[in-house]
Amino acid sequence: WIGSTRSISSTTTLAMRKDSNKKGGLGKAVAKQNLPSKVCVVCERPFTWRKKWETVWDEVTTCSKSCNAKRRQRAKQESKKHTPSEDALVSLVSDDSGNESDNHHQQQAQQQGIVSTSHQLLTKEREQEDFANLNSRQAKKLLRQQHKQTVKAQKEARRQKRMGATPEV
Repeated sequence: WIGSTRSISSTTTLAMRKDSNKKGGLGKAVAKQNLPSKVCVVCERPFTWRKKWETVWDEVTTCSKSCNAKRRQRAKQESKKHTPSEDALVSLVSDDSGNESDNHHQQQAQQQGIVSTSHQLLTKEREQEDFANLNSRQAKKLLRQQHKQTVKAQKEARRQKRMGATPEV
């Protein structure tokens, strides 16, 4: 009984192979050797075109998901290295010579927003470096204290808003 099912399945595969030689049969439309290929930007190995990349082949730069993750991680690290310093942004604000006072004030406010954002990023980076140097118990204690301070500041800001006063920044 088992032997007979094997012979049936092998005959079907043989029939499929025979059909694949016909014009409308199953089979590959393009020989594997003739597929377009690229070199991965991460591991520098060649990889060939896949059907799933048919519409986005021009944008594909990596051979696999792991290489793509490594590429994104490198890009993220590069963007951290190349963040503009606070001094450069302050100089942008001071070099402004606005023709119209309204436009000048708007541009200045935007630049100051960028400065405060970059300052926040710089302080976060410093905190992360300090955090990395601490042991786990000290790190947990520091995180708990920072969280408490943040919650207190939020409560105070809400209380001030409720009373009608503007919170101090």
